[in-house]
Amino acid sequence: MAVRLKEQGVRAGVPDLVLPMACGGYFGLYIEFKATPPNDAAVYGSQYEWIRQLNLQGYLAIVCRGHFDAMEQIRAYLRLPKTVVAA
Repeated sequence: MAVRLKEQGVRAGVPDLVLPMACGGYFGLYIEFKATPPNDAAVYGSQYEWIRQLNLQGYLAIVCRGHFDAMEQIRAYLRLPKTVVAA
Protein backbone atom coordinates (compact mmCIF):
# COMPACT_ATOMS: atom_id res chain seq x y z
CA MET A 1 0.00 0.00 0.00
CA ALA A 2 2.72 2.50 0.95
CA VAL A 3 4.63 1.77 -2.26
CA ARG A 4 1.51 2.37 -4.35
CA LEU A 5 0.80 5.67 -2.59
CA LYS A 6 4.38 6.79 -3.12
CA GLU A 7 4.11 5.91 -6.83
CA GLN A 8 1.00 8.12 -6.98
CA GLY A 9 3.00 11.06 -5.65
CA VAL A 10 1.77 11.05 -2.05
CA ARG A 11 4.35 12.65 0.26
CA ALA A 12 4.84 11.60 3.86
CA GLY A 13 3.33 13.98 6.37
CA VAL A 14 1.11 15.99 4.01
CA PRO A 15 -2.31 16.50 5.64
CA ASP A 16 -5.21 14.37 4.39
CA LEU A 17 -7.66 17.10 3.38
CA VAL A 18 -7.23 20.55 1.85
CA LEU A 19 -9.98 23.16 1.66
CA PRO A 20 -8.58 25.85 -0.68
CA MET A 21 -10.91 28.61 0.51
CA ALA A 22 -9.45 31.71 2.16
CA CYS A 23 -11.33 32.55 5.37
CA GLY A 24 -10.58 34.31 8.64
CA GLY A 25 -7.26 35.72 7.48
CA TYR A 26 -6.01 32.26 6.42
CA PHE A 27 -5.25 31.15 2.86
CA GLY A 28 -6.93 27.76 3.29
CA LEU A 29 -7.58 24.88 5.70
CA TYR A 30 -5.53 21.68 5.98
CA ILE A 31 -6.74 18.76 8.09
CA GLU A 32 -4.75 15.75 9.29
CA PHE A 33 -7.18 13.00 10.27
CA LYS A 34 -6.53 10.77 13.26
CA ALA A 35 -8.82 8.05 14.58
CA THR A 36 -10.83 8.49 17.75
CA PRO A 37 -9.98 6.53 20.90
CA PRO A 38 -9.35 3.70 21.50
CA ASN A 39 -7.79 3.48 18.01
CA ASP A 40 -6.20 6.91 18.05
CA ALA A 41 -2.68 7.45 16.78
CA ALA A 42 0.02 9.99 17.46
CA VAL A 43 0.95 12.81 15.11
CA TYR A 44 4.29 11.75 13.65
CA GLY A 45 7.30 13.99 13.10
CA SER A 46 6.76 14.57 9.38
CA GLN A 47 3.06 15.30 9.97
CA TYR A 48 3.84 17.72 12.77
CA GLU A 49 6.44 19.48 10.61
CA TRP A 50 4.02 19.90 7.68
CA ILE A 51 1.36 21.31 10.03
CA ARG A 52 3.87 23.69 11.60
CA GLN A 53 5.15 24.93 8.23
CA LEU A 54 1.65 25.39 6.82
CA ASN A 55 0.64 27.44 9.85
CA LEU A 56 3.77 29.58 9.45
CA GLN A 57 2.83 30.21 5.80
CA GLY A 58 -0.63 31.58 6.65
CA TYR A 59 -2.77 28.46 6.40
CA LEU A 60 -4.82 26.95 9.19
CA ALA A 61 -3.49 23.40 9.60
CA ILE A 62 -5.07 21.24 12.30
CA VAL A 63 -5.45 17.67 13.54
CA CYS A 64 -8.99 16.28 13.82
CA ARG A 65 -9.92 13.19 15.80
CA GLY A 66 -12.58 11.50 13.68
CA HIS A 67 -15.01 12.78 11.08
CA PHE A 68 -17.36 14.50 13.55
CA ASP A 69 -14.49 16.66 14.81
CA ALA A 70 -13.50 17.42 11.21
CA MET A 71 -17.05 18.43 10.25
CA GLU A 72 -17.25 20.74 13.25
CA GLN A 73 -13.90 22.36 12.40
CA ILE A 74 -14.81 22.79 8.72
CA ARG A 75 -18.14 24.42 9.61
CA ALA A 76 -16.40 26.77 12.06
CA TYR A 77 -13.79 27.67 9.43
CA LEU A 78 -16.42 28.39 6.78
CA ARG A 79 -18.27 30.70 9.19
CA LEU A 80 -15.19 32.94 9.36
CA PRO A 81 -15.28 36.06 7.16
CA LYS A 82 -13.74 35.77 3.72
CA THR A 83 -10.03 36.66 3.65
CA VAL A 84 -9.44 39.89 1.75
CA VAL A 85 -6.06 40.30 0.08
CA ALA A 86 -4.92 43.91 -0.26
CA ALA A 87 -3.29 44.77 -3.54
